[in-house]
Amino acid sequence: MKNALTLFLVKSQIACRAKKGSRRTSPDPASRNGGGRSKGYLGAYLRRHRARLGASKAITAAAHKLARIVYLLVRYGVAYVKQTEEAYAEQVRERSDRQLRRRAKEQGFEFKPVEVPVAA
Repeated sequence: MKNALTLFLVKSQIACRAKKGSRRTSPDPASRNGGGRSKGYLGAYLRRHRARLGASKAITAAAHKLARIVYLLVRYGVAYVKQTEEAYAEQVRERSDRQLRRRAKEQGFEFKPVEVPVAA
């Protein structure tokens, strides 16, 4: 009886693997990306977090952010203001600059940005 059950399980696993391999996929890789190449704010957010956290946690974080946006729209009727990728990049840069200034001050350093000469 045990051998028959084992044989059945092995055959069913092989059948499942065959089904998984024949799954249809989209011919366009960008359409399967789920926002990774999106030019908007959420795409930039996803790329930034994917670099730090890994793909699965970044997708979860982006989905959570999107859920919060939708909740505010539905619950309170707040108008959605679409933020551009450039505006998000500037916001991240300013945040990084403030953190760097604060850390330099804590360590006793003075933070002075260097003027970069423009090449003609």
